[in-house]
Amino acid sequence: MSTALPQRFDPWRLAAQDVHAAGEIDTRRMPRLTEALASDKPIPVDVELRIFSDSGGRARITGTVEATLPLTCQRCLDPVEVPVYGEFSLVVVATPEESDGVPEDAEPLILEKGPQVSVHEMVEDELILALPVIARHENIEDCGPRGRILADVQAEAAVADDKEEEISEEPEERKENPFEVLKKLKTDHSD
Repeated sequence: MSTALPQRFDPWRLAAQDVHAAGEIDTRRMPRLTEALASDKPIPVDVELRIFSDSGGRARITGTVEATLPLTCQRCLDPVEVPVYGEFSLVVVATPEESDGVPEDAEPLILEKGPQVSVHEMVEDELILALPVIARHENIEDCGPRGRILADVQAEAAVADDKEEEISEEPEERKENPFEVLKKLKTDHSD
């Protein structure tokens, strides 16, 4: 059964019906995610869900989330548009103790706030998990004026590294061993 994306739903009831839901929501009701974004504007998020009962009779939610999020480039500190995609497989449990029985191919979704799942909270969690560890422009040249400066600095560092390698590849001058000098002094005085 296909349906529009609900804001909240009873996972056990919908799991018995094997529901497919898809739609678009925005980031306005995702405060933890919006703290990480470089813009306060609402961003559309494409969501697809399947809510069904698995072979163990558990309510299961699988799906995908996809959005292009404005993050802060860690090279130049300017905004960068980053495509974010996440797939998830959740097993609904009522208490943390029930988490032990969740199959390895899924994560527990603990409903501590009641029997309803908030789509916004679930999607927010999945988007946060899908964020890159370090957001940055793909090419350093895209970083604008600071990017050109960084590119120049990196180029200079690469040239310096190359020169250092050339110097280290040249044979070292033979330095006299201080113990050899002592040995000569000892043999010279013993005559």
